[in-house]
Amino acid sequence: MNLREFLSNPKIFNENRLSSHSDHTFFIEGNKKSFLLDGEWNIRMYNDIDEVSDLCDSKSWDKINIPCHLNLNGYGMPQYTNTAYPWDGQEQITPPELPEKIPVAQLTREFEIENNFKDDKIILKICGVEPCCKVWVNSNYVGYTESSFDVAEFDITSSINIGANKIHIEIYRYCSGIWLEDQDFWRFWGIFRSIEIYSLPKTHIEDIKIISDMHGKLSIDAKIIGNATSVNLKLFDNKEILKLNTCISVKKSNLNFEKYLDDINLWSSETPYLYKLYIELFIDDDLIETVKQNVGFRSVYIENNLLMINGRRLVLHGVNRHEFSSKTGRVITKDLMSFDAILMKRNNINAVRTSHYPNQKEFYDICDEIGLYVIDEVNLETHGTWSILGNETFMTRLPDDNMNWLNAVVSRGEAMVSREKNHPSIIMWSCGNESNSSEVIYKMSQRMRELDNTRPIHYEGISQDVRYEFGNTPYEDTSDVYSTMYWPPEKVKWLLDNFSDKPYIQCEYAHAMGNSIGSIEDYIKIEETNDRYQGGFIWDFIDQMIEKDGRFYYGGDFAEKTHYGDFCANGLVFANRVESPKIKAVKAAYSPFKISFVGNKIRIKNKNLFTNLIDYNIEILHFREGIIFDKQVVKEYCEPQKEIFVKYKLPSIPNDGEIVLCVNILITNDCDWAAEGYCICSCDTVLNTSAQQNSGWTLIKGTEHIGFKSEKLSVMFSKHNGSLVSMYDDKGCEWLKRPLRPTFWRAPVSNDIASKWHIEKSQWKLASLYPKLDKFEYFEDGKNYLVISTYEIPTKPISYCNLIFKFLPECKIELEVILSKPDDLPVPFCFGLEFTTFKHNSDVEFYGYGPHENTSDRIIGSSLGIWNIDAQNALVPYMNPQSCATFGGVRFLKCGGIKFTPCIPIQLSALPWDCHELENATHVFELPESNKTVLRMISFDCGVGGDDTWGARPREEYQMNDKKLLYMNMEISSLK
Repeated sequence: MNLREFLSNPKIFNENRLSSHSDHTFFIEGNKKSFLLDGEWNIRMYNDIDEVSDLCDSKSWDKINIPCHLNLNGYGMPQYTNTAYPWDGQEQITPPELPEKIPVAQLTREFEIENNFKDDKIILKICGVEPCCKVWVNSNYVGYTESSFDVAEFDITSSINIGANKIHIEIYRYCSGIWLEDQDFWRFWGIFRSIEIYSLPKTHIEDIKIISDMHGKLSIDAKIIGNATSVNLKLFDNKEILKLNTCISVKKSNLNFEKYLDDINLWSSETPYLYKLYIELFIDDDLIETVKQNVGFRSVYIENNLLMINGRRLVLHGVNRHEFSSKTGRVITKDLMSFDAILMKRNNINAVRTSHYPNQKEFYDICDEIGLYVIDEVNLETHGTWSILGNETFMTRLPDDNMNWLNAVVSRGEAMVSREKNHPSIIMWSCGNESNSSEVIYKMSQRMRELDNTRPIHYEGISQDVRYEFGNTPYEDTSDVYSTMYWPPEKVKWLLDNFSDKPYIQCEYAHAMGNSIGSIEDYIKIEETNDRYQGGFIWDFIDQMIEKDGRFYYGGDFAEKTHYGDFCANGLVFANRVESPKIKAVKAAYSPFKISFVGNKIRIKNKNLFTNLIDYNIEILHFREGIIFDKQVVKEYCEPQKEIFVKYKLPSIPNDGEIVLCVNILITNDCDWAAEGYCICSCDTVLNTSAQQNSGWTLIKGTEHIGFKSEKLSVMFSKHNGSLVSMYDDKGCEWLKRPLRPTFWRAPVSNDIASKWHIEKSQWKLASLYPKLDKFEYFEDGKNYLVISTYEIPTKPISYCNLIFKFLPECKIELEVILSKPDDLPVPFCFGLEFTTFKHNSDVEFYGYGPHENTSDRIIGSSLGIWNIDAQNALVPYMNPQSCATFGGVRFLKCGGIKFTPCIPIQLSALPWDCHELENATHVFELPESNKTVLRMISFDCGVGGDDTWGARPREEYQMNDKKLLYMNMEISSLK
């Protein structure tokens, strides 16, 4: 067959590829004979397979460093699509057909094989090539591989020379396997993981399967090639104390060992205790090979329809994670993997789903060591073959029941389980993502069970198959758990009420696109009240943006014809791995302790499964209007899953000001992911409040303006538009840059746009821009001067807004804002005021919830205190500029010598741009240069939502209604 027929045949997915095996580390005489082929290669590109020519002198070719993505290194451009295949709308093809043009990259390099490799079996290991390649060594054809994220190994012994050698790899842009890799990510191609050459001794441990359970059972099954006579097994705990030392004979190339050990420390996310197993392989008295393997004793199973670990109900506080770097795409280092794992642990994330493909070995090692539960997922997604827009499709679901795809799909499951089966962090296998239900996937799940029956199998795709009723599909047994995506709490409760025969998780929920993650605590409440709801995985961990020249880009920025815009920005951390404010809400929701206040007592529930509260310090703080006046640190015993009331010494409470009690739970010792004193959980409550008032204004009448002067503060109003146009101190320094105006609009967040909420509310944008003065009045009420500006708001029907200024004693101004709207008029996004001051007034101090951005439905994770904002640097860099940097519960704020004291706590933002400027930009770098500071003081702002980003809106209690928008009241005073 010709090359096109070869590449488009789903029955051909490898040639000469060696069987997958465990990823154990082995040494020969203390070393492993191996080296990497990473580094500089020669490269030549072709637009199509028909143009490929025979190899010639490659020294004149271009140079490229491997591993890399070709289309991040000058050979084509990256493309981001979600469900649509890269050719969607450009070529009408169906599986397994391929696009008309199939680009090809030829890569070559020379390498040396040293004499000490002589007589050994030599293996070529390609850890990741996207999507497929053929390999030649010294002009001898070696083999072919598909499945981008699975390791491919080839025996190249017969092609190798001792001394100089040359390797040639042809990478094809498309093959049948790419139909199985329709993940929601950037479409790259090339060799993106390391290439290794290593040698095997003639006697070698080829594969190991280790079972180490909660009862202390250690079972070792090993496949041995060669003539080994005996094996010595040594097991050390992490203090290098020998727990096992035994020598056994080898029979028929297989090692079978089982023993129960006493006093074993169990592995869990809370206590990731690892033992070191050494397997020494002998021929008579000669040590031939040593294998080193970490071992964690733990059991994961389903009992009474609950997912259990080590005898306890497991709750997964998880996140989905793509392998991604903004600079190098899916070419990532071990340092980045460690950074991600540490960041997860520091934010109380205990689980990660490898969406949607197996990761590099090093990541599983890190999860073993640091303590993260892993759902390991097969490299499989075919969303574009069944995601139907407008009920129109011309493709059959893939793989469905088409046996032409069976072996290709099953091999992907085999590769994952065979390689990663000895990692204690992996608690479930997943059959891939969004590929519907089918006989093919069911058969893959059965094969995975044959290879490893110690872990449950997960697959959400059966819940997406609209051909069948939920919970009653022909292939329901593919998954051992119920799994759904983006179901709101009420639908989650429906499932729990109607289906009780399996545990339930959400493998994707709380879509973290843009300013999002609102109301996540509603899901936590369900897991606390229904045991069968066992958590879920937020989508997702990191924004997939590509960085170039210090700027970040998303889909469509590279002139892709088919793309999905900024839908790749769903992360809890930004593409540069800076934490977004959203992750702090996640940290609070996922906290292993629940703190509440009952009367004058502190109640703490220990939600851990295996860790006592005594292992932490409890810090108790008292604040007066954000200033600490008492600190205590106590320790208390509280068993896992129990709760206690904490005793502490009540301090002398000041008689004035707002008093806040704050409780922090701190780790007591340095660990792999945080230093002693790191706070993993915090909660506060207001104990009492009091307010004070104090007088002296002079009215100054003008023809077009009126002014009011006091000892410290003066203001001026325009009679033409009724606006407050000037506010200056006793030295004449102006504070107000442009007239004060009411606002009813925000720069729509990603969820607003996806649900088209901004369209429903669009007339309130016009209302914010063009209020019309209806009446301007000023007079004395017997005690104080009053100024009343009444505006006609251009809504349909017309609304009215009153701004009432009352000039009080002690140089204070009381400002009331009242909105009157017809009952049948839709409500706005928000209601409040927009003060614009000068750029130099960018330092804002406030007493409210901080220190990071929060919203009306994402206050969780924030603390009540005194915080500071630098408005010029306060923008939260969501991929598409939108409403951000808001802070709730604000009792007072200070800016440029002016103090604002709301009667009722408000929401505040301070930025260099108004909401309309934010909305007009599609990238952060498109925002205009600014010479101002915009303070938005909002009585109520709609929540940002977070269930999904294709229709869901915030919970009803976080949407505006008439009761929330009619009134706002605050005091304005001078600090000088």
